[in-house]
Amino acid sequence: MSEKGLDWDLVGEQLRWGWILALVYEMGWKSRWSQIQAAALVCSESQRFTQAWHINNRGESNESRDEGLLQVNDYWHKDAGNMWNPWENIAYARTMYVASGFSFNQWAAYRSKAYLKYAPLATFHYLKGRWKKRLPIITNLDNPLAEAPPIPTLE
Repeated sequence: MSEKGLDWDLVGEQLRWGWILALVYEMGWKSRWSQIQAAALVCSESQRFTQAWHINNRGESNESRDEGLLQVNDYWHKDAGNMWNPWENIAYARTMYVASGFSFNQWAAYRSKAYLKYAPLATFHYLKGRWKKRLPIITNLDNPLAEAPPIPTLE
């Protein structure tokens, strides 16, 4: 929150670690470390809230908003689609990751290393292995968003 008004909020459903790990795996982060990094980044960027948002440069000519699990910016990514939808958010973020040379450098929490605070928790949940019970979430890999079911929040 800022003196000018609300600049951020954590809203929507807060997804459990198992769902985040399964979701990033299904959307393409298949190696152990990239999956753990992506899950930790989700937690750092949005605390796992599906409709988290943050206003950048409020009142300025370059005002923009970061939206969803991986806080995709609406100014730089006008074609992103519905970033409140966890499936679309993670899928679009994956395209950003690939386009930047398989790097998370587009995310401030990665560049500042803030995501590392959540890496131990992501690793713990990864090693517990419960996320694997949620697979396959998607069976139509040619069009994964076509059959994306709602993500339950209960473990």
